[in-house]
Amino acid sequence: INTQSQHDALPIFTIQGLVFAHTRNTYMEAFEVPSGGDWALHRGGCVFVDGAEKIRIAYNVFENNGNNGVFFANHVTDSEITYNEFALGSDSGILFVGSTQLMNGVTETHPHDNLIEHNLFRELGLYNKQSSPFMQSKTARTTWRNNIFFNVPRAGININDAFGGGNLIERSLMFNTVRETGRSEEHTSELQSRSDRV
Repeated sequence: INTQSQHDALPIFTIQGLVFAHTRNTYMEAFEVPSGGDWALHRGGCVFVDGAEKIRIAYNVFENNGNNGVFFANHVTDSEITYNEFALGSDSGILFVGSTQLMNGVTETHPHDNLIEHNLFRELGLYNKQSSPFMQSKTARTTWRNNIFFNVPRAGININDAFGGGNLIERSLMFNTVRETGRSEEHTSELQSRSDRV
């Protein structure tokens, strides 16, 4: 879903009840560093939304894919991603990424006022270890509520910068994250050394 500007944004569109499976791997495609922070990402996904409002992505299954699940780019507002399952993916589940001049958000070329609720994320980041169930950069006022996510190589949620603020993360279950990066080994060693002293 792609429009030219926020003034031409597509209103009210629903993607529901589909299975997205077996897409090609994108880990060797172009990656970008969207803002401060140490993450790079591929700007693409099974569902790629750029310049839209009131999009609803619900009751879908994203399984065995070689790229990101859902990607909201630039002006995407008042939209929701609800009741989906993201499993066995090589990259991230959901990404929200804006395009701004440094951190100037007055042009509204960034996702804002979107809802992610009642989704299941498991076994993601099978190839791209710098991935997570949810990542946002140059994004504002995201609500993440009642989601379950586990078995991922790095962060469960990555808020890459403090761009617009107003984010709400609540009533979600996260476990078995940061399993495959150097930081998890450092953390495990630190915990082990503390327990040895007790």
